Order: sequence, then C-alpha cells, then structure tokens
Amino acid sequence: MKWLKIITINFLICIILFFILDFIVYTRFYNNKQDIPWSQKLLYYTQIFDNTKLEDKYIYSSLFRPTINPFSDKKPIAIFGCSYAYGSGLDNNQTFSYLLGKITGRPVYNRALGGMGLQFAYYQLSNKKFYKIVPKPEYIIYVYIQSHIPRMHTGGSFYYNRLISYKIKKQSDGNNYLVRDYPNELLSRSYLAFYLRTRIIKKIKYHPDAKTLELLQTYFMNIRKQAEKNWGKDIKFVILLYEDEENLITISKVLENLEKKGFIIINANDVSGTNLKTIDYQISESDSHPNEKAWKKLTPLLVKKLGL
Repeated sequence: MKWLKIITINFLICIILFFILDFIVYTRFYNNKQDIPWSQKLLYYTQIFDNTKLEDKYIYSSLFRPTINPFSDKKPIAIFGCSYAYGSGLDNNQTFSYLLGKITGRPVYNRALGGMGLQFAYYQLSNKKFYKIVPKPEYIIYVYIQSHIPRMHTGGSFYYNRLISYKIKKQSDGNNYLVRDYPNELLSRSYLAFYLRTRIIKKIKYHPDAKTLELLQTYFMNIRKQAEKNWGKDIKFVILLYEDEENLITISKVLENLEKKGFIIINANDVSGTNLKTIDYQISESDSHPNEKAWKKLTPLLVKKLGL
C-alpha cells in the first residue's frame, strides 16, 4: 500500500536524522571540553573495526608517563590502571611510578592513562606490539579503584577507551575468556545510550550483581593469562586496592577467589596505616586523585611489604 510505504520511508528518515543529531550532541556538546578537531573526531568514529589504527593510539601513545630507570639491569615493574596510577594532577617526579623507581632502582613502566581501566590493561597485554615496548617485568601492579566496575560496561574517556569493550565467552572446559563486544562499542557513541546507561550504572557502581562480579574476576584472570602467555608464569601479579573499605566489601568474594589463584591482594590503606581517601591525601577538595603526599606515604611501605 502506497501510504504504508510513505510512512515507512519517513520513519526511516526520522531514525537516521535522530542518530545524526545524537552523534552531533555527543561529540559537539558533551565532549566540547576536549580539544579534538572535528576531522579527528570523524576519523575516530571510523576506527571501530580497525585494530591497526587503534594500536598507534593504545600501544604507542605519547601520553604515557616516561619510563623510570629504563637502562637499569634490575628486574622491571609494570603498572596498569587509570588516572590514579597515571598520576593525574601530578608532575612526573611526584607520581607512584617515579617514586617506585626512585626507591627500588628498577625500571618502572607506567602503562596507565586517565579514564582507563581493566579493558585497557587487557587490550595492551593481548597485543603483540606491546611486548616490543615493555620487557618482561618481575611484578605487574594493577591500581584498582571502584569506578573500574562501571567502566567495564561503558568504557572511560571519550577519546580513548570508548573503543574498547569486552564480554565473557565461556570455553568448553567451563572457563571464561574475553572477546570484543562490538555492539556495546557502537552504542558508546550514542549520547542517548550513554545517558540511559549512566543512570543504570549508578545501581551497580557500589553494589555490583553476580554477572558484574563474574566479569570483574574474568578480566583479572585473562589479564594475567595474557601476561603469562607472552612472558611466562613466574610473574607476580599485585592488585593494589586504593579504595574505601566499605566499597571493597562488595567485591570481597572476587578478591578472595583471586588470592586463592595466586594474586597478591594489597589494601593501600592497610599498608599505609591510614585512610588515603581523605582530603589530606588528595589533590584538592574537589579532586580526589592521590597527591604526592599520598604516594610518598604509601610507596616505601609497599616496597618493604613486597620486598622490592
């Protein structure tokens, strides 16, 4: 029927226009604080299935902190995480990685970036080009904060890890492994999807359900599996918990399971003997990232505890 065809065509046109508007709102207004040229944003949106181009950003990025003691013959340390591990708001010589290298004399590779999380650590360790940059470490230290849980579902900053999302795929032997979740990555370009999911994410941020906890454990297991596959099984994997105790209670079962599987679980507050999530150890009252005082308090005690 002619009228049905007209309605269908108009409906499809409206859908297309809606998604164009959705794209413009998200890239033009929501992300207007990011100094990224439109040409680069458009290029970014074409790269969802292009891993070759992604490697240049994710593996060879110039945004990483400089390697500490790169020519030392001591056994290296590799750090992963988000802006906490990266050292947001700090100069290079105030960061966790710098202080760790200064105290131990070891090469320290800080592979954390702001807005990142478990996806980014797994992406790097599952990419062969990564191993041409970072030599085999004796220790891998992942700095964990509770916001890494919702980031497993949405990604983090617009420019980088919105392109990276994984989901669980069960093996025939019952074990879990990770595969790229392209539909979720595509949805992460939609402002509407972002808005709706951030409302949902609030519910799981501090009270994750069983499926979310399973994904959290799968990430850590697969991150270590990739490291062992390429470097061998003699690497020590440390999860440094930089979070309030009340938030850690929600993942206590996962931590217990990981510890049984050989992960070294360390609570930053326990090691330092103080609550590092207070204003005295923050960049400012409005910025909760660790300041230099926090890392100076924690790092030497952590070195002592691990025997570095």
